[in-house]
Amino acid sequence: MVIHKRHINSGFSLMEIMIAIAIMAILAVTVGPTFLGYLSRAKVSKAKIEVKAIKNAIDVYNGDTNEYPAAIGDLIKRPTENEELARKWNGPYLKGGKEETKDSWGKKWHYELTPGAAHPYELYSYGPSGKRDAPKHDWIDAWVEE
Repeated sequence: MVIHKRHINSGFSLMEIMIAIAIMAILAVTVGPTFLGYLSRAKVSKAKIEVKAIKNAIDVYNGDTNEYPAAIGDLIKRPTENEELARKWNGPYLKGGKEETKDSWGKKWHYELTPGAAHPYELYSYGPSGKRDAPKHDWIDAWVEE
């Protein structure tokens, strides 16, 4: 008498694998955009905090030197072109050690002196797009209160 042994394969069937992939796809489609939305809002919030910190640093710099910095780098590194200004400088006013600070999207903050204008300087980021032609409401501006 011959006894046949059944060999049972261990593992997953094709149907089980397909169901698992379908569940992961559904989760990715529903959770992914929500996560990306949180990430996008977090970058905007971070940029708003950073612009306030830079604005405060500029105000302290102005209080120490009686002038506004020529560039954001002057908040980090002592200016060398003006000896009197260098003596009054009591920084660094920003931490980071870099001459150019970057916004949440890795672009340089835009800073320029605007004597005689409504504000003594302009400080802003173009926001998520990083482009000058982005809508103004997307910009992160030092003078816009929210």
